[in-house]
Amino acid sequence: MRYRWFSQLCEDIGAVGVCVAHHQDDSAETVLMNIMRGTGLRGLTGIQPQSVLSQAGIGGESLECRVLRPLLCVTRREIETFLDQRHQPYVTDSSNLQADVLRNKVRLQVLPLLHSISPAVPGSIVRMAEHLSGAQRVLDKMLEKLTVDNTLNLRELEDDGSREYFAYEWLRNYGFNGAQAHQILTSEIGSIITSSMGYDVLRDRERLLLEPSMKPMKSLVIPEEG
Repeated sequence: MRYRWFSQLCEDIGAVGVCVAHHQDDSAETVLMNIMRGTGLRGLTGIQPQSVLSQAGIGGESLECRVLRPLLCVTRREIETFLDQRHQPYVTDSSNLQADVLRNKVRLQVLPLLHSISPAVPGSIVRMAEHLSGAQRVLDKMLEKLTVDNTLNLRELEDDGSREYFAYEWLRNYGFNGAQAHQILTSEIGSIITSSMGYDVLRDRERLLLEPSMKPMKSLVIPEEG
């Protein structure tokens, strides 16, 4: 909801970006949470310094709005010390103080325990994430070479055993999940699976073909005004 509002605000005022206050501890929390969920490589790269929020047309021109995170290089403690030295008040979200959801449990219980073992843990996790971000960029470049005209060439992935990983990395952008990526690779020739975003992927002999779905989308009725 917050990012949808940011996106709309960027479009309304013609902004090219919105700065948010994620810091180093937030990125470390994200990596730990993703490990607990059983993530792939991308989930170990942490919070990125910038990401595309939306693309919209402003005055006949295409505008790309980005989320910018300038505080990822500093910890929460460093930010609070900076503010205290300048007698600058700030607001603490009270919902962050209860260990009732996963991120709060990681923030209030797991990270302090790791910090007591090694004070450098948050920074070490973030440095690991930065190294893996480099590896992810290499894989993204490889994926670009393997996909042409909405087609993923499976033959070139046959020898290195990475078909399912690349298939998921490609299909995730179109609303497919990991189970669907596995399903289409193990299905019969000619099988079609539809994503939640309205795309069809077809299993050809040595290729996966992606097209906007021809199936009618399910109707969604909201029984309220507005």
